[in-house]
Amino acid sequence: MLDYTINRILNEVVLYEITPDEWLWIDNASAAIAVFPTNERSDLAFRIRVKASKDYASRIAEAFHDRELGPAQVLFKTVRNYLGSLLEESTRQGPESAIERIAINRAIWQAEVARVIASKLHLDAELIFQMQRSIIDFDVTIRAEAIPVVSTDARHASFPITVTVVLSRAQSRSNEPLPQSEQERQALVRAVVSKAFRDRISLYTYWYQPDEMKRQLSSALAEELGRYAYAVKSLVIDPIVPPVPAEELIVADVNWTGRLARPIPFHVEAKVRMTTDGAGIYHARKLNRKDWIKEEISPALELAMHGRDFIDLTAEAEREVHEAVHRRLKDRAHSIGHEVETFVASAAIPEKIWLKPTTVQVERREYKTKNDLVPAEFEIDLVVELTTLARLEQLIQAQRLTRPNDPSDGANLAIRAAIGEAAVRAASRVMSQIEPATYFSKYERWEVPVDVAIVDDGEKNYVRNQLVWAITEELKAEFSVKSCHVSPRRVDSRVATIIRHIQQIGDVQVIVKVEPGQSAGPHHAVDATLNYYIGSVDPDQIANLIQRGEIPLSRDRLVKDLNDWTFEILNGRPSDELSSLSSRDPTSLLVQRQIEDFIDGRVRFHHGVTVGIKSISVGHSEVASATRDYNALPVKEQIAQISVVHRVMEEMQAPSDEENDRKYLRSRLDVLQRLIEANPREDDDDFRRLEQHEDELGKVKAQLADINKHILRGPRHLLELSRGTRPPEAEPQASPMQDVTPPRNTSL
Repeated sequence: MLDYTINRILNEVVLYEITPDEWLWIDNASAAIAVFPTNERSDLAFRIRVKASKDYASRIAEAFHDRELGPAQVLFKTVRNYLGSLLEESTRQGPESAIERIAINRAIWQAEVARVIASKLHLDAELIFQMQRSIIDFDVTIRAEAIPVVSTDARHASFPITVTVVLSRAQSRSNEPLPQSEQERQALVRAVVSKAFRDRISLYTYWYQPDEMKRQLSSALAEELGRYAYAVKSLVIDPIVPPVPAEELIVADVNWTGRLARPIPFHVEAKVRMTTDGAGIYHARKLNRKDWIKEEISPALELAMHGRDFIDLTAEAEREVHEAVHRRLKDRAHSIGHEVETFVASAAIPEKIWLKPTTVQVERREYKTKNDLVPAEFEIDLVVELTTLARLEQLIQAQRLTRPNDPSDGANLAIRAAIGEAAVRAASRVMSQIEPATYFSKYERWEVPVDVAIVDDGEKNYVRNQLVWAITEELKAEFSVKSCHVSPRRVDSRVATIIRHIQQIGDVQVIVKVEPGQSAGPHHAVDATLNYYIGSVDPDQIANLIQRGEIPLSRDRLVKDLNDWTFEILNGRPSDELSSLSSRDPTSLLVQRQIEDFIDGRVRFHHGVTVGIKSISVGHSEVASATRDYNALPVKEQIAQISVVHRVMEEMQAPSDEENDRKYLRSRLDVLQRLIEANPREDDDDFRRLEQHEDELGKVKAQLADINKHILRGPRHLLELSRGTRPPEAEPQASPMQDVTPPRNTSL
């Protein structure tokens, strides 16, 4: 029996049916995967198709032969075993699961499995892994709201913070899994955030440094979540609104009352800045910054203003007050977790403007000179800077008593009026000693800059310099002026009226008949025409013009005087000087200057204005005109001849009736001659017509000859005509059929 069994086993034959060169599909196949290092188990679904080649039929049968497994099971076992080896090898490369690693290496592993099937089972194969869900899920989002945190410098209070954390798989591996429930993950994040605040984050960072806070929290979360093989991909912190800005400009006004019982409002502008370690202190004390500034300023002012009042506030005193207030605020600011930068700490009193250059305008007014009838009129601009307000104490106190409810401008109006009155007093004293002529002619010297400290006595004589010096000294003596710039400006409205009247006169033309020196009679007299322009008012004569009234100058009187003075300066001068006045040669210009100086001097003295000569023209005497006419006779004759030629040329160019008549007579003459030649002369009628034609022919020739006497042709006729002779062509020719008439005289 045993031998039979052994013999049967040894002689067992298994037959395999192989269909070559056709693809065989297997859908919905699966392989159970188990990874030993991670103890992962999973089912992998795939589909496969294989094709056998008849050349490898015996090898295929041997490869698929198995006493316990069928061909399909052999195929699936081959796939499962090779995938298992790939997964075990890849577990050392990252924390992903088996399915995730298959998904990552899908294309490569499909090709490798197909290669193994071809190598071991001798089949052509194509394999596709079927992934049923989204395999890779690296990101985990955790949002924790209103986490109460306590900062390193504010243990007395907690503050809420809301964070959103996005985690991603790290490259490291971990045997400790990330909590799966949402509650556990939130608890993890809350614990990490709370611990980070207790250990490393201040309240200042929480309020004002969001980037630094985010960096610290990201670092703490990364340290804690690293043990789960996760990294912080992103961290978002909901906005946090601090109760106060980190830096703030505080403006405060604090009243202080001195010995003169006048409240002085001190204006303070300070920039307060919270220090990085001061947020906890500030929050614990619950301070209002502006109230704190006011509380700290009062003691500082008590120290700085000890023994002083508003009239003692010079520029130096204000700097001391500023420094005292700044020191006080700076020292006290550290106690509330701040630092202070003081920009302004000064008394806000209106009268303080006089400690800086301030403009005062004195309106124009008249000032009496030595001549009461001729006042000076000017306005004064002042720029005044005082060293102290002590000299103004009475004015300021009087204003406080009379107008206690109007502190906006203080006593500045009264101070401005007092300074203006002092300037007017000084100017009045100076002008009362000034002659009007000096005021108008020596007011200032433009070539030299005006300076109060002029050492040249000649410069001090100018009126403007005297005014500047007197006003400056008056203000220094009365108001303790530190610096003063005085600028008097002349107005003199009366002078302006006079100037406008003179400008309306315009230019004046004078025509005088004068005889040159050694004249033989009136026939040698010439007409001289001079055009004068009226210039400006003579400064030395302004006073006289003002005394004459608003119309100090009559045009008629001026014209008459100019006629008289022009005749006076020109009459009796040599004839060559008179004749050369119209030219521009040097001698003529010198004579013109002498005439102009003479006339200008007379007009200045008698009328108070300047004049100048715009132009001069001198005519010819009767003798000179006759000589010129006699010398011009040949030229006139030539001009007359030329005019005759022009007239004749114009007549020749224009078509005339005589020319038309001549053309007609010539054509008539030709017709009559042809009729006479064509007459047959046979009967009486022929001879009668012949006689008529011959008579008419004689008349036509006579008319034609008469017309030819009046027509001149060619340049030769014009030349003879200009010489006063008759052209020979124009001589009438005697005709047997007409009377001979004497020729016309066509000479000039």
